Amino acid sequence: VMPALSTDFYDRIMPAGARDLIASVNLSEMLRILASPDKRLGDDPAAARDAIIDRALAAGWKKAVELGGPDPARWKWGDLHRVVITHSLASNPAIAAAFPKIEGGRSGGDGTTPMARGVNPKRGFNVSHGASYLFVADVGAWDNSRFLLLPGQSADPRSPRYRDFYPLWLAGAMQPLWFSEAAVDRHAESRMVLTPG
Repeated sequence: VMPALSTDFYDRIMPAGARDLIASVNLSEMLRILASPDKRLGDDPAAARDAIIDRALAAGWKKAVELGGPDPARWKWGDLHRVVITHSLASNPAIAAAFPKIEGGRSGGDGTTPMARGVNPKRGFNVSHGASYLFVADVGAWDNSRFLLLPGQSADPRSPRYRDFYPLWLAGAMQPLWFSEAAVDRHAESRMVLTPG
């Protein structure tokens, strides 16, 4: 709905001479004008607003049927909105082979919801951005702190920790982040000692 709504609104209010300079309209301003239509929408602002919204809803419905099929009960946002992690240099075959794509996870939300996971419909519906590191600190009891780190706790794809947080991040399942020496010692699974030389 939003791409059609934004395009129709832009075409209606943006002067032809400004279109090379201003490529889009501010979402908040568009919604404000649609909520209280004025002469920028023409001689009958309310009717123009209603027509813009009707066209956007029709376009949105058509696109939803195209993407999800005719039965709305079967539509699931996560079927379109997936989390795919690709190394930024994966266009190089050697790097793509060394750092395999991490994919398969379905996500809810968008850029304006809790656990914000943005989308740019002009480039598809996969998650385009979101917080890769989430942290909640309990400054009164540091060992109660929680975190998530996408895709995992290691940057080495050979490690079992490379993507260990991927399903947890998708689910929003915050994990303990131990701070005290006693808690770290109690929960440590392994140690790595680095010595110069």
